[in-house]
Amino acid sequence: MNTGTMPRTITAKTKFDSLTFSNDGLFLKYRNEPEIEIPFANLDQIYIKKHKLNPLMEFICIAFPFLFVYMAINYLTFYIMILVSIILIIPVFMIIVNYKWYRLYVLLNDGSTFRKKIASNMKTENISIVEKVRTKYLYYTATATEPA
Repeated sequence: MNTGTMPRTITAKTKFDSLTFSNDGLFLKYRNEPEIEIPFANLDQIYIKKHKLNPLMEFICIAFPFLFVYMAINYLTFYIMILVSIILIIPVFMIIVNYKWYRLYVLLNDGSTFRKKIASNMKTENISIVEKVRTKYLYYTATATEPA
């Protein structure tokens, strides 16, 4: 089992699939790689961030169906043109407006960042994990600073 922080030769942002915690730190696992143990002494921050689609990508994804509708206006009959426009534009527009994802970030004192992509329906479960980790971290730092 690999203990301690990962060496600085890795990329700045490393992915992980699962996060478990113990009394002394976190365990991060990514696919078939060995489990990484991160002691609470090396933990800087842990948080969840919401990401949205880039506005340029939104424009491209919305403009693409309008191109098809324009082609339909020129080459199809009126009823088929209306059907094509409804089938293409409304679902794409709804997907683009509602498109968002979440990422769980674990930052270490040495500058390493670990991230995990989270589905929208799994957000509340991961928020509870983050709160448990923060509680354990606060308990760990409180017991570490107590006088002997």
